[in-house]
Amino acid sequence: MAETDEASLAFADESKRAAEAVEADLTELSRLIGMHPAADESKLLLEFEAAWEQVRKIDRVILDLAVQNTNLKAFRLSFGKGREAVERFEDALNALTRDVTDAQLIRAAAEALSAELKIFTLHAPHIVSPDDTEMNEIEQVIHAKEEVVHRSLAILARLSPADQQPYVNEAVAADREFMAVTVTVMEWSRRNTNVNSLNISLDRKQKATALCEAALNQLHDAFERQAFKATR
Repeated sequence: MAETDEASLAFADESKRAAEAVEADLTELSRLIGMHPAADESKLLLEFEAAWEQVRKIDRVILDLAVQNTNLKAFRLSFGKGREAVERFEDALNALTRDVTDAQLIRAAAEALSAELKIFTLHAPHIVSPDDTEMNEIEQVIHAKEEVVHRSLAILARLSPADQQPYVNEAVAADREFMAVTVTVMEWSRRNTNVNSLNISLDRKQKATALCEAALNQLHDAFERQAFKATR
């Protein structure tokens, strides 16, 4: 998982160049075996070619997903604009409740801040989750906490004196920005391009690569047997 889009594209180009080098070697190997065909070697070459084609197909899927970087972008948005919006929200509520004795107002501000912070902490587990059901459950909690925030802000707007209303407005504006960030984070997280590419790489690609290596090892053994016969 690269840290930037540029790095992702660079790694993708490097992977393509490496695959092209393998293709060139495979073409030459096929030519050499064709000059002195042997049943075992021809069969093993076909097995390798089939396994290699699977690797190439999987690679195309992985690279297409990886360069989109949606999980990485979601993390950056959450810990960038998302964190900044939450901090402005907190600052506004702290200013609003400073030197205030109204217990209902203080409780509403505390509930709003607690719910907002809870939503922020749920960004990360949503982004890294590969499971739709788990993401659904996280989003249910997020939506429930959003209702708490909006209900608490409505109470604050009703209870706050006129000279404190600007702080309520600041909290509302910060929350609106944070909720917009949260929607985008969940949308990018749902695409799961980085998570899916990593999972495919660790599972399907490793299996296909193992088949390639097995076929190559058998080809190597076959070549050694041929060379041994030739020197007897």
